[in-house]
Amino acid sequence: MRFRCKVCGQDLVERTGRGSCSYCGGEEPTEWACPAGHYTCEACRTAGPEELIQRTCLATALTDPIPLAQLLMKHPAFHAYGDEHHSLAAPVILGALRNRGIAEATAGQVRDALERLRGIPISVCGTRGDCGAAASAGTVISLLKRASPLSDGERSAALRATARTLVRIAERGGPRCCKQAVFDTIRTTWDVLRHDFPLDELPPHTCDFAGKLKDCKTSRCPYFV
Repeated sequence: MRFRCKVCGQDLVERTGRGSCSYCGGEEPTEWACPAGHYTCEACRTAGPEELIQRTCLATALTDPIPLAQLLMKHPAFHAYGDEHHSLAAPVILGALRNRGIAEATAGQVRDALERLRGIPISVCGTRGDCGAAASAGTVISLLKRASPLSDGERSAALRATARTLVRIAERGGPRCCKQAVFDTIRTTWDVLRHDFPLDELPPHTCDFAGKLKDCKTSRCPYFV
């Protein structure tokens, strides 16, 4: 019998003990272990994208949203491309902000972000010049600034954040890449937030999926190894 780690893909080894979930942090007895120390609990193993995002972002201790996004996208609930990416960037940003002590970021906002981003159709980047992932930028700003359709500056700030993200994604060129769109959304939103909150610039990173996806842009992508 052969099982693979959900996080790194290594073959699991038969070993009785307790595992601490790499997603939600919960512990449970296990008969199999990842050589790298990863573990996925039964609830997270069987979770859909939205449940997984919520479980992970409410429990994480990470303060950098990029590694958190990469971890979630390695789960089988996330395909190479798909609308599950649309609701990812906002919750991981809010989770990281909460762990940095930003008072305006709350656990309830993670749930609110998921609700606001639910139902964006797949492939809108090509069919209507939109990007589901980019909507996370405006969602984060709207939640933190408590924007509404009747707001003045707050509404404009949310619109500008999404617009800035869309421009960044458009300038990448090439076919769609949901991973790249998520990274661009996170980085653009973080840059916007740095004007209002005491945040350092996010460190450079490489994509854990580089060269593994059918339509990978390879050297055209700034996150390619």
